Amino acid sequence: MKKIFCLTFLVVFLLCTITSCVDDWWKDDEFSLQKTPYTGNELRLDGYYYCELPMVTDLYSFEVIFFYRNGICYKFIAHSHEKINEALKNSRKVKLELQKANWGLFTINGNTIKFEFLYLTDELRKPVFVRKGIVLNDSTFHINESYRSDGSEQSKLDETYHFRQFSPKPDSTNNFIK
Repeated sequence: MKKIFCLTFLVVFLLCTITSCVDDWWKDDEFSLQKTPYTGNELRLDGYYYCELPMVTDLYSFEVIFFYRNGICYKFIAHSHEKINEALKNSRKVKLELQKANWGLFTINGNTIKFEFLYLTDELRKPVFVRKGIVLNDSTFHINESYRSDGSEQSKLDETYHFRQFSPKPDSTNNFIK
């Protein structure tokens, strides 16, 4: 009887300890940028920016980013320009893409652009990465570095984003960034 009591106590103690740590395992990183209205004219906002990204399978995907005057940005991945247009024209499909990791924040200071999103990993929690670069003109910017919002995991990048006019843009209203 004493062994059962001790074993039960140990199991309850371990479960309590583990569940208090689980919150940290599931907690996503915090954004480092503040939501700040964009009042500049360094970039056009009447469409989206896209960058061709190499995939592991030697195929290419496009990362597509919309920037909004309220300082919010929205991204998704498509496998071709046709798929980008298809997803955007089909509002039901776009609404399915509205997940937490699709929404982020951005700032432009002079010719420096920064934006950040949650990125899906094999971990339980999602890290926030800031991507930083240079605005080349109102329809092109180049991202040359990435780092985790806490300043760790720095890496160099070589990604050039090009503008494509598109209307109407998906609404920036979401449940993740207020």
